Amino acid sequence: MKIFSVLLLSLIDSFENFLEDMGKKPSKKHQLDRINNDGNYEPSNCRWSTPEENIQNSSRVKFSYDDVINIRNSKENILTLCKNYNVRDVSIYNIKNRKHWKNVE
Repeated sequence: MKIFSVLLLSLIDSFENFLEDMGKKPSKKHQLDRINNDGNYEPSNCRWSTPEENIQNSSRVKFSYDDVINIRNSKENILTLCKNYNVRDVSIYNIKNRKHWKNVE
């Protein structure tokens, strides 16, 4: 029972430190996100973000914010854009039709 008490107090202390560093979640939909995905989970590298923002910050994302703007404003056909960005047509289609990157105007 003593070990459990020590672990519980350690967890509570850790959570209180976390809460002090990060603050409360802005909303239920917000998630903890690392600014630099190669960095550690530490206050200077963490933020609250929406699921959409979190996904866009993934190391798997092939587009930048500027890429999305350029794709949406481009008069080139989807196949040409696919070749230019080295992605499948569905990726370009989803960006142009606002199925992905919805928060980018």
